[in-house]
Amino acid sequence: MAYSLAQQLKDCRDVHKCVSFLRSLEGRVATSAFNAALKHLPPGAALEVWQQMQQQGVEPDTYTANSIAEMYAALGMHDLLDVLMADLLVRHKQLAHWAVFMTWADVHALAGNPTGVRHVMKALEGCGLELTSHYWTLLMKANSRASLRGPAIEGVLEEMAERGIAPTEEVYRNAIHCYGILGRADRAALVFQRMLAAGIQPGVATYSSMINAYADSCMPEQALQTMRAMHRAGVGPSLMAYTALMKAFKRIGDVDRAKAVLTTMKWEGIKPNNYSYTELVNTCVVAKKPVAARRAVDEMRAAGLGPDVIVLTSLMACYAAVGDVARTRGVLEEMRGAGVKPNAKSYTVLLQLMGNQGHPAEAQAVFDEMVGQGLQPDLAACCLLVDAWLDSWSRGRDGRSEMLLKAQEFFHGMGRQHLRPRLISRPGTALLDLHAHSPWTAQLAVLDVLQRLLRGYRVDKGASVPQLEVVTGRGNRSLVRNKSPLRDCTLALLQQLVTVRVARNNDGLLVVESKHMERLLRHMARKGRSFSLQDMKEHLVAPSM
Repeated sequence: MAYSLAQQLKDCRDVHKCVSFLRSLEGRVATSAFNAALKHLPPGAALEVWQQMQQQGVEPDTYTANSIAEMYAALGMHDLLDVLMADLLVRHKQLAHWAVFMTWADVHALAGNPTGVRHVMKALEGCGLELTSHYWTLLMKANSRASLRGPAIEGVLEEMAERGIAPTEEVYRNAIHCYGILGRADRAALVFQRMLAAGIQPGVATYSSMINAYADSCMPEQALQTMRAMHRAGVGPSLMAYTALMKAFKRIGDVDRAKAVLTTMKWEGIKPNNYSYTELVNTCVVAKKPVAARRAVDEMRAAGLGPDVIVLTSLMACYAAVGDVARTRGVLEEMRGAGVKPNAKSYTVLLQLMGNQGHPAEAQAVFDEMVGQGLQPDLAACCLLVDAWLDSWSRGRDGRSEMLLKAQEFFHGMGRQHLRPRLISRPGTALLDLHAHSPWTAQLAVLDVLQRLLRGYRVDKGASVPQLEVVTGRGNRSLVRNKSPLRDCTLALLQQLVTVRVARNNDGLLVVESKHMERLLRHMARKGRSFSLQDMKEHLVAPSM
């Protein structure tokens, strides 16, 4: 009954009705009911339910603890989570269970918080539980998500050696995977050799991870050599390994060799799946060969595989890559006719095409259609819509002021949830992460943060001003023709306002020292100026692609 109610409340968002119902329950039934509500309600509402659970003195169990960990993580309250979990472990001994620690560590790993994972590992050992190899893989995962390169991941292996813990194949494979994410196949290869030296023979999953690391590092020849080494070692071919090899050729847009891999799979009795064909179609996207992409989709149908929304969206992207609006829209209609529901990515492809062709009104119409279909726009869609408006404004700044106004209203209105960045406060430092933003929205995010800092600043109070650190990233999403317009535009905007230092060991990290921040805020406060988009429009930097 409680589970059914919680499912209904998930849709209606009526937290008061939920709490009212839960107040009437006692004992084990109450624990189960609260767990259902914590699991299925949105994070903000679940937090109210958890507070009610504490007030009633309802006994939590491991399911409660896991839901709490996921809830606090969704709310970005990782530090409070650690305090709460420590308190729960003291007051409820039965929660010292491996499943609780695993979920707790996993949310820190997903957040790219290696310090948090270490905190969990210490708490686990403090409860007398075994520190299994999986926690070391989570520590590596946290390091890779935090973009802590070489030494941080290798340091985990060294730490294990110092403690007399022999890394398992899973640990080595995870290190290889993490280096692949970072585009460091050279380091992944060193880990692979270290594993062999330790007498561990890699299985198909580890070979596939190594091939995938080469694919993510745009090293197709090395990926092919690893596949051959896999065959020589007597490790049977697999769908996973061949699909990773196709990905390697996708990165460079080599359609012929990607098709050759697909053919080889069939010869060896391995049936390609939807993901295999998706990689082939995406290879055509990179190569800008829509005719080849269409043939791949037709071949997929002939093989008895119905193209799903992912494959057809990739086909849309291929037509969009050559600027073919009619055929891009045609694939969208093809989806509907085949009973395949377009997703947010499908509309995002068309949205980007309209923006790139200088049609902001059509871009907005696509965005509105997406929302009208009940699809939740993500950060990418919001960025593309703002880009369409600001690109149009930039081409005729004085005569297109309404485009600037649209972007400003959207940033602080409907797009606020995705576009307004979360400012991470640390002692003496404010950290702004602009990963996944566009060059335009990154600038709007910086101005928004500066305005927030200005609002809290008082000239006569002498309050300390934090150092501002802006993470722009230098990964694949930020690079265009080996340059980073996101970083360059953000840096150019800031340099017009304040002294900026580029971090010596990471040129994607921009630093504004506390003294310079204080000087800027004092100047703006005394002049009665703001960092609003309207006031700062002359400082905005148009990305040159």
